[in-house]
Amino acid sequence: MTKKKKIAIIIYLLMFPISITLATQIFAKYVGYAKGLGEPLFIINKIPFYPPFKIIEWQIYRNQAPIAFEKALTSGGITLVIFVFLIGFLTKKKHVETSHGAASFATQDDIKKMKLLPKEKDILKSYDKEGMTQIYKEAIYNNFPDKIANEDFKTNGIVIGQDEKGNYLYDNQPGHVILAAQTGAGKGVGFVLPTLWTWKESSIINDIKGENWQLTAGYRKLLGHKVLKFDATSLNTVHFNPMAEIRKGTVYEYQEAKNIADTIVSPDKKTDRFFGPNGVEFLTGVILHVLYMVKERTANLTDVYRFLTTPTLTEEEKLKQMTWGEHNTTSDTGLFQKIYNNVITEKDGTLRPDVHPMVSGIGNDMLNRADNERSGIISTAKTELAIFADPVISRAVQYSDFKIKDLMNYDVPVDLYFVTPPKAIGITATLIKLLINQIIFILTDEMIISDSGQNENFKHRLLLMIDEFPAIGKIELLHKALAYVRGYGMKVALITQDLKQLYEIYGENNSILNNCKTQIFYTPSDDKTTTFIEQKLGKKTVEQQTKSWKGFKYFSDWNISTSYVGRSLMTFDEIQQLSDEESLIFITGQKPIHGKKIRWYKEEKFKLKAKYKAPEKSDIIQETR
Repeated sequence: MTKKKKIAIIIYLLMFPISITLATQIFAKYVGYAKGLGEPLFIINKIPFYPPFKIIEWQIYRNQAPIAFEKALTSGGITLVIFVFLIGFLTKKKHVETSHGAASFATQDDIKKMKLLPKEKDILKSYDKEGMTQIYKEAIYNNFPDKIANEDFKTNGIVIGQDEKGNYLYDNQPGHVILAAQTGAGKGVGFVLPTLWTWKESSIINDIKGENWQLTAGYRKLLGHKVLKFDATSLNTVHFNPMAEIRKGTVYEYQEAKNIADTIVSPDKKTDRFFGPNGVEFLTGVILHVLYMVKERTANLTDVYRFLTTPTLTEEEKLKQMTWGEHNTTSDTGLFQKIYNNVITEKDGTLRPDVHPMVSGIGNDMLNRADNERSGIISTAKTELAIFADPVISRAVQYSDFKIKDLMNYDVPVDLYFVTPPKAIGITATLIKLLINQIIFILTDEMIISDSGQNENFKHRLLLMIDEFPAIGKIELLHKALAYVRGYGMKVALITQDLKQLYEIYGENNSILNNCKTQIFYTPSDDKTTTFIEQKLGKKTVEQQTKSWKGFKYFSDWNISTSYVGRSLMTFDEIQQLSDEESLIFITGQKPIHGKKIRWYKEEKFKLKAKYKAPEKSDIIQETR
């Protein structure tokens, strides 16, 4: 409801009492405040004031004082008419010309309808679902002033900015968010950090430089979360072995091994239609082979690299080992028959149920290829695996201190910070892609639908905060999965410098923007982003007057004609000249918001949260060797 409508309602409620009160006082005045009128309510400056509705009772004096009564009714009636006209003026809808476009920025009423302000009932309901209500209440109210605690306890979601009045806007609905902001534009201080101090459920954060861990892990641990720091370039890290996520000995093992291989090799299917795809298939076989041949523990990707590079066996000997190796040494001799409905048979007819059918087939296929072709495929796999030769990275992936399913199904929310020094982004990109792909692959394998139609196959929602998204390289699975992962309780926040950077990796016809319900833009500097914003804002209709005259300029007949033209809500130049305090926020199906950026260091509530230091050592959930 607009401010004008609220005023109109107040006037409507008051106009009758005010009009009749005025009529009462006017009548009393013109009869000289006669004693026969009765006792007044009160007297101010010797003027008696009577009960408002006395005029009705005084109708008995109508014939005795007709002029006074007429003046009273006239005054009351005029007052009533004035109020009616005032209500009409306040509620009249102004005609807005829209012949060339109807674009406009969102008003306060529009923003309220977008559900960007905290809804306490829904937030408390989500806490109850997680079993975290009491934990959050004690952690927040015991450590923060009441005013800040009340606000903090009743807010959740991604902090997308402020409206022009300074109200914080939160995206806590299903759907993803993308932010386009140049380096140094304030994406960390205004988007990432405020969100990590506000989002109450599980998260995985691509934390370049480790600043997010340092400033937010302490607060998130205070909330009762498990906080994990995975820095593959440091010895002070949790451990994560991607191969420990393969459900060995099940029908899922092949696809899960192939997901790892496909992520590592990452073939460009448009430009590399041979070595890349064949490298994926070969590496899938090698991963399964090593997974079964390492008996005393769970094999890891360093084991895979060492198998491919060991000088003790020739390429041919390695492939023969894959083809005929004794993979299954358990008592369940029919394991591979049950999984693959296939048993390897030697030339003499001897059954080899201990040989892995998929591994054997891949090994045999490679043996039958030409030497150059075979070497090219093997070289492709070895090259992409080379990062696991690094002794520090090798230690980080030796075993696992957590499982992927812990992120959404552990007793309490889990926050995984993927810390990367800027100089190591190229080295660790494979690992972050692996982690993201496995999260999507594993956590979207099953839905349990409740009577209300909600997926109940997870305890905590998961936020994927992916900074410098294009710099990681193409994550094809995430590109496709944006369309459906929200149904599995995942919310993705992508950060790119601009659309040009995004297009370079995913092409201009990608579906990423369409799958991000909320799009935030800070001042752009590249033409592609600016043009996109201008078109997305749309056009409004403006009045244009043209003057013309006949005869001499100053002694003539003037003619003024009015026409309507379309104008961009913000022009190209205006967009590129946005101040450092402004942002533009788009919500699918809604008017754009001309917003304000946040600076966490100017807000007391965030400064208090930043004081909680990150733990010296990461939490550990479960060790899997």
